[in-house]
Amino acid sequence: MDEKMNVLVIDDNKELANALKDAINNYNDKWNATSVYDGSSALNLMSTNPPDIVFCDIVLPDMSGIDVMKNIKDIEQDIQVIIMTAYASLSTAIEALQFGAFDYIPKPLHINQVINAIKSAEKRRKNLLENRRMITNLLSIKDENKISDETREIIERLMILKHFQKRISIQETKKTLLESSYKELAKIFQTEYINIFIKGDDDKFRSEMGPKSGDFKIGEFIDIRMPTFYLPVKNGIGCVFPGEKSMTSVIGFENKIMGLVYYKRERDFSQGELETAEVIAIEIGAKLTEIMLNRKIDSERVGTLLAFLSVFGITDPEEKRRASDATKMAVEFAEYLNLKKDDIERVRYSAMLYNVLEASAVMKFKKKGEFSKKIDEIIEGIDFISNSKDIIISVSENYDGSGKPKGLKQNEIPIGARILKIVATFVLLVANNTYRAGEKEDLTLLHMEQKKGGYFDPDLLGRFREYILERRSRIL
Repeated sequence: MDEKMNVLVIDDNKELANALKDAINNYNDKWNATSVYDGSSALNLMSTNPPDIVFCDIVLPDMSGIDVMKNIKDIEQDIQVIIMTAYASLSTAIEALQFGAFDYIPKPLHINQVINAIKSAEKRRKNLLENRRMITNLLSIKDENKISDETREIIERLMILKHFQKRISIQETKKTLLESSYKELAKIFQTEYINIFIKGDDDKFRSEMGPKSGDFKIGEFIDIRMPTFYLPVKNGIGCVFPGEKSMTSVIGFENKIMGLVYYKRERDFSQGELETAEVIAIEIGAKLTEIMLNRKIDSERVGTLLAFLSVFGITDPEEKRRASDATKMAVEFAEYLNLKKDDIERVRYSAMLYNVLEASAVMKFKKKGEFSKKIDEIIEGIDFISNSKDIIISVSENYDGSGKPKGLKQNEIPIGARILKIVATFVLLVANNTYRAGEKEDLTLLHMEQKKGGYFDPDLLGRFREYILERRSRIL
């Protein structure tokens, strides 16, 4: 039986706090909500009985919600904090996000928003605890004969992904890429019934690689209305659609769908295989982008990051989509600023790695030199991970020098970190704003500007506003 998810509501409005507590308890019998009315009472309660999720008002009688959250993270860093804030204090929510809040909900509260926030926080909490457990298992490996089946599967998945990256990284044409991919996929998934479809300029998907006999002939166009293909295309990159003894993954890169891979065999595919297929499809998309669009993005590096994201990172589809959007926006903004090519690539890799850091603290282990030998073997020679670490760590720095870990200020903070801070905050705030598309972007920028010169580089924030307006005009 699953354990109950404990939720703590902190609000000095007793009527609101109790109503929210009752609504949460009544919605799901596996949620156990408690309410308190000030920060001190909350911290005293949490010191002996830490909750899984906390709803905290930004303004409390004895301390701020920010101070409560700082103390919560000292108690247990994986507690998911959701800030409740009135419209007038929405800009303060930005500060809360910088200190590790999972989400914020503007007042007046709507019960659907509350329930959805809890569901998302519950998923995130479970994923973090599971990731932490897996990492702990990996770090404790001393005798290979004592490796658990689960840990062995993780190591094998990483090795498979690394091997696949190296195989496709040397391909120089679409034909050799698809041929190499087909051969490797047949070995990985133990089936020859694999079809690779590429999307043409007419938006039709054509089979360009597959078995001599099977469901689809080479050169055949597929009916995209079939659920096997329609559903993954509808959900986009990062989607793998399981069927009965089959699965379909989406080939693509940076939100551009480029094709599909369809697998079929005599037994169902495991969850680990589904996740591996998902990453491989994006690796193929990254390499296709290099070949077909003549873009030098170093697909092997991208694939390595995707491998880490797959095993240690984000599993929730909405979080994946948000992370993908943030990465793409960070790269576009860096290009808009006319940064040097090498700096743009560092922004790309750092944005992807930042998601790993946020999701599982893998980079913290690496920083301390605590990775097991097995994991060290996997990432051996990947210098760009170390080269990106200064950007990732510096995202927590503030422009005025009030941030962590070193108290860097202004241009002491790497420009990549200043870019990521702006983009990550913008994407998160926009995702949680209930206004219409253009209005919520404008409202988010308005509140972010209240933090310029403090949290954000004022010049970069001004250029970011210009970029958003230019981007919006392109979309329209």
